[in-house]
Amino acid sequence: MGDFLLSINCITYNHEKYIADAIESFLMQKTNFKYEILIHDDASTDKTAEIIRKYERQYPGLIKPIFQSENQYSKGNGKRIIILNQERALGQYIAFCEGDDYWTDPYKLQKQVEILEGDHSLAASFHKVEEVTTNKKKKGTYIEVPYLKSNNKYDIYDIIRFDGRKIHLSSLVFRKEFFNTSNIPDFFYDSVVGDLPMMLILATRGEFYYFSDSMSCTRRDVPNGASQRLFKGTESFINSNNKIMECYNRFNEFTEFVYSDYIKEVLTYREFLNYEKKGNYSLVKNSEYFKNSNTLNKLKIWLRCNFPIVYTELGYIKERLRLLRMNK
Repeated sequence: MGDFLLSINCITYNHEKYIADAIESFLMQKTNFKYEILIHDDASTDKTAEIIRKYERQYPGLIKPIFQSENQYSKGNGKRIIILNQERALGQYIAFCEGDDYWTDPYKLQKQVEILEGDHSLAASFHKVEEVTTNKKKKGTYIEVPYLKSNNKYDIYDIIRFDGRKIHLSSLVFRKEFFNTSNIPDFFYDSVVGDLPMMLILATRGEFYYFSDSMSCTRRDVPNGASQRLFKGTESFINSNNKIMECYNRFNEFTEFVYSDYIKEVLTYREFLNYEKKGNYSLVKNSEYFKNSNTLNKLKIWLRCNFPIVYTELGYIKERLRLLRMNK
């Protein structure tokens, strides 16, 4: 098999319960072009590698795995794994999906590649993503853009404001030429997360096209997932948040401070998050983000800071009521 137009970049570790769903969702894609499936297993200690090898035997030349003998993430090479897997890509386009997520639309790749092929001003395309539990139960929540544009195109100002929270990796398809070893700045490798700096870098090369259809699912609360590792607990959250702020500062330097006003807006919010996480209301109420918030949001913030247990319990009650309504 040759002449691949697209390469799927799948990073996985200890995903034995999930990896088959991901691979099956890759195989079900209906396209008028060839694509390859590149899987990087980061020395899983469960049966993930065994499952991948089974699929490799069934689909030789299509499924192309790498099996690490030592875990690279624990050695500080988490971002280099992404590039290592992409470096062998034969396609002009890269589609992402980690081993615990999966696609739901068999025409997802066809739709996204068609829009990129038809408009060379675009750097990437993405879409709405549904959030599910680890056993694929619907949560009734989505990762989606907060505002729709008539042309469905989002520029670098939008991407900065999304702050890495409105574009999920399982939805991303981009031009390989815009993000490869020849043009990736150092701050990508130094960042605590990989998706945010990747999207910022891509946004300097062109707009992103958004599909409002949900075409993939992401599992929430996966054991040892990124959210669990980086943001669970006050100390971990603040440490990771500070590193993300440093990523923005370095991106600002990389772009010669052209987008400083928009980056400052994001940094103001992330600084506020640190104050709030500490429960320091005196700092919170003096932050720019708090001062610019509406009355209802200020009330919520006050409650979170001063009565966190009450706020959390109210959140649980609200979520239970929402799920009850959804399941009626």
